[in-house]
Amino acid sequence: MELRALHLNLDDAWQDEPLRLPIVNAREWGPQLRFSAPPRLIERFYRDHEAHMAAPFVLYGSGDFHHLTALRLRRIPGPMVLVSFDNHPDWDVRPPKWACGAWVNRVLEFPHIKHVAVWGCGNFECWWPHQIFGNRRA
Repeated sequence: MELRALHLNLDDAWQDEPLRLPIVNAREWGPQLRFSAPPRLIERFYRDHEAHMAAPFVLYGSGDFHHLTALRLRRIPGPMVLVSFDNHPDWDVRPPKWACGAWVNRVLEFPHIKHVAVWGCGNFECWWPHQIFGNRRA
């Protein structure tokens, strides 16, 4: 039976389980993946949890892990446009490569991603001089 939704528990952010989802305990990964991680570690996590990341709906903890969204988008088969609702552009070109502030660039590396739009971005990172650290091609 294919899982339609699950809670990939990285940090106990959803302790009361308001959605009553099946839980996959991944807390050992949480401290290593919080905010950023080296590419090798990201790949190891993906190998260990690829099947879980394939569920149509995955709750995976606090906002400290939203860079893992790029891993979920690897599996999308056809061309797509990603719309991200965020106050930050998440397009930083500085290291680390896999981070909350740079995950949009990882998504743009996939050939099936045609465009990324960030809606709701009102953060200082969108304006001069901070935008010099952004991926202007995005």
